Amino acid sequence: LIDGSMFVSPGADLAHQRLVADLANRLRASVPASLLVLQTVNVIADDGTLVMPDIGVVDPEFEVASGLGVSPQGLLLAVEVTSRSTRRKDLTIKRDLYSDWSVPYLLLDRKDGMLHMFGEPPVWARAVVYPQP
Repeated sequence: LIDGSMFVSPGADLAHQRLVADLANRLRASVPASLLVLQTVNVIADDGTLVMPDIGVVDPEFEVASGLGVSPQGLLLAVEVTSRSTRRKDLTIKRDLYSDWSVPYLLLDRKDGMLHMFGEPPVWARAVVYPQP
């Protein structure tokens, strides 16, 4: 739900799910214990805007809506993995929302096979964002 408009995408294919699981596991190994690494967490900005990044590193202190999700202030890193049905939204609308909220955004674009970082990644995410060869 973005600005009151509903965006619905089909479930992700297995390759997408494997990439998301791998990135989530790598992030779990590096985030402080007080933070949560969640797949498809609800980020609720207001009554008209709710997005679900593929992975969200969140501060549970910013829980909203009786635990339904977190506010944008509680989203410390958003991760999206593109697919044919989500690529355009991931590269435009979601990137713009995360930027408006000052949330660092890691995008794994399956079309070009590259990791793209928008904003400055938190220190604990740098090994995932900039892996050493």
